[in-house]
Amino acid sequence: MKETSQFPTDLEQANGLRKRIAELTVELKDAEAGLNRLTTRCNHQWTEPVYIPEHHEGYQDHGDPPGTMGVDRRLPSYIPARTIDEWKRTCTQCGHTQKTRHTRKEQKPIIVSGRQQSVEVDVPAFY
Repeated sequence: MKETSQFPTDLEQANGLRKRIAELTVELKDAEAGLNRLTTRCNHQWTEPVYIPEHHEGYQDHGDPPGTMGVDRRLPSYIPARTIDEWKRTCTQCGHTQKTRHTRKEQKPIIVSGRQQSVEVDVPAFY
């Protein structure tokens, strides 16, 4: 007679996990579709854009060791630091967040020596 164990086998555990993954995948797709419906029909009320720059420090690239790469060898070089400008805004109604790295030119009025003038500035452009 075959002896049965009170503990599940690896195969039983694996099959149970596969079934759970399939159930969670369906549940995730349903939740994503519901969220998409909510954000699509929302009359967004956006917060003011928040500037969130992404800074990358400069570093020394040592290149390829001599004799290893032939004509495609990378020589040692310094990679300069750079900052990527980015802005974020959030809808106060549904919580949807948008980010952009794009800007557009806009005329802003300023007062110089008691006279109003117009100056062209970059403002975040959300598409």
